[in-house]
Formats: sequence, C-alpha cells, structure tokens
Amino acid sequence: MQGIGTSSQAEQLDGESLSAMRETVTKLTSELEASKEREKLRDAQYIGVVAQCQSMQEQIKNLLAGSFSIPRSRPSSPEAARPRARSSRPPSGRSSRPPRDHSSRHRQVDPSQYRDDDETSSDGDDNDVPNNE
Repeated sequence: MQGIGTSSQAEQLDGESLSAMRETVTKLTSELEASKEREKLRDAQYIGVVAQCQSMQEQIKNLLAGSFSIPRSRPSSPEAARPRARSSRPPSGRSSRPPRDHSSRHRQVDPSQYRDDDETSSDGDDNDVPNNE
C-alpha cells in the first residue's frame, strides 16, 4: 500500500508542478510579446532619431560651408613674387597721417587677389589660403 500512496502523491505533485510551470510559461510568453512590441517601438524611434541627426548634420554642414567659405588665392605669377617698393616717408621721418588703431589685428585685403568660390583649385595644393599674420 505504500507504493500506491506514494504514486498518488507523486502524481499530485507532478500535477501541481505542471500547472505551476504552465502558469510560468504563459506569464513569460506574455512578457516576451510585450518586450518584442517595446523593442519594435524603440527601433522605430531610433531609426527616426538617426534620420533626424543625419538631416541636422547635413544642415549644419551646409550652414558652415556657406558661412565660412574660404577664398582661394590666385595662382602665383612672377609679378606677385617681386617685393613691392614702400612709399617714401616725409623728410622728417614721421608720417603726416594720424597713428593707426592697432586694437584690431585684421588686415585689409584686396579682394581681386582671390578667385571666385565657384572655381576649384586644380593644382592640389592645400596652401592656397594667404597667411594673414
């Protein structure tokens, strides 16, 4: 009789275990489906954010290209290589002009020494920008 009682207890435990396992599987399956839906939503949002970032990067690149266009210098000529003669000073050694304001370090540049922005440099030289020191 002990064998019969043990087997019915085992069946009862197996039934309870099986029922608990089914509940766990059902619960985990629903959580898995919810996670899949959250991941799909997150992936769609991520793709949207990446597209926005790429669009903004392109806009920034275009803005910077328009704002900071670097003028290209003319190809050097033999005349440009010759040193220019300085104008002579009055005999007193002093200029008749008022002293310059040196608070601004910017130098006036003749725009005719630059090519239009639409032209491209064909010499491949990256040193086309004059040194404004």
